[in-house]
Amino acid sequence: MRIIQIALASLLMAGLACNLPIAGSENSIDRMITIDSLSVNPRESDGNSILAVSFSYTLGTVETYINCSVIEPSGNEKIVWSDQFEKSTKAIKAVKNFSIGVSKPGNYTMHCWANIGSASETTTFSIIAPAQPDSKDKVFTSGGLWFTYENGTAGWCLPGVNYKDYGGTSRLDVAAAGTLSGECHMPFGNTQIDSTLYGTLDKATGKISFHLKTVVTANYTVREGTQYEEKGTSTTIYEYEDEGNGKMLSEYQAGGDASYTLTCTTTNPKAIGCNPPSTGTVHWVINFNAP
Repeated sequence: MRIIQIALASLLMAGLACNLPIAGSENSIDRMITIDSLSVNPRESDGNSILAVSFSYTLGTVETYINCSVIEPSGNEKIVWSDQFEKSTKAIKAVKNFSIGVSKPGNYTMHCWANIGSASETTTFSIIAPAQPDSKDKVFTSGGLWFTYENGTAGWCLPGVNYKDYGGTSRLDVAAAGTLSGECHMPFGNTQIDSTLYGTLDKATGKISFHLKTVVTANYTVREGTQYEEKGTSTTIYEYEDEGNGKMLSEYQAGGDASYTLTCTTTNPKAIGCNPPSTGTVHWVINFNAP
C-alpha cells in the first residue's frame, strides 16, 4: 500500500511540474477575452448618417476593458468607445453594438482591442464627399436675399423680400443666362430707402457674386431754442454697399459672405451728426424660385 501512495504522490508532483490541469481546477490557466469580428455600417456614407459599430466577443476568465478607436484620414487616432467586461468561467459568446458620428470625407479605420491579452480587430469605412448641387439645368426666375447678423436676420430693404405690409416694393429677377437684377423701394416715415442689386450666377460652377447698394435718405426737422422752435430741415444720407460672393448650397439656395461699407453725409452736421465710415462682413442667403 505504501508503494502505491508514493507512486500517486510522484504522479501528482509530475503533473504540477508540467502545468497539467488538475480536475476541479479548470481556471488555473487564464483564458483571455477574444474579439471574434468587427463591422461598421454603412461602409460608405455621406457623413449625414450615424454609423453602427458591432463586434462579437467571447468572454475569458480575466476581467478586462475593450476599447475602440477611430483612425482619421490624417492619421490622428481617438478613442470613441470603451467598456468593462466581466470574467466568466465559461466561454460565453455575445455581441456589442454602439454608434458613432463622423462627417469629414475620407478613409477611416476602426480599431478595437482588449486591455489585457492580445485580442484586437480592425476594419475600414469611408465617408464620401457630398455631391455638389447641379444648377446647370435649373431654371430660376426670381429669388429673395437675406442677410444674417449675429443677433438674427435683418437688412435694409433687401431685393426679393416682401415689404408690402410696409408700403414697399421689392424684386430679385434671375435671367436665363444667370444675370441677377433687383431693387427695393420703401418709405418709412420721414425716411426713404432705395436699394439696387446686380450680379451673376455661373450655372456651370454654381458660383455667385453681386453688388448691392442701399441709400437711406432721412429728412429731419431742425428745432432749436428753449421753445423748441423749428429752424429748418436737415437731410442725412446713409449709403450702404455690399460685395457678395458665394456658391450654391443646395438645389434652390445659395449663400456666402459679403463685405460692406457704410458712409454717412448730412446737410446740417451741427443738428444731425454722422458717424465715421465703417466696414464689416455679413453672411447672406438667396432663396431661388422656380417658374
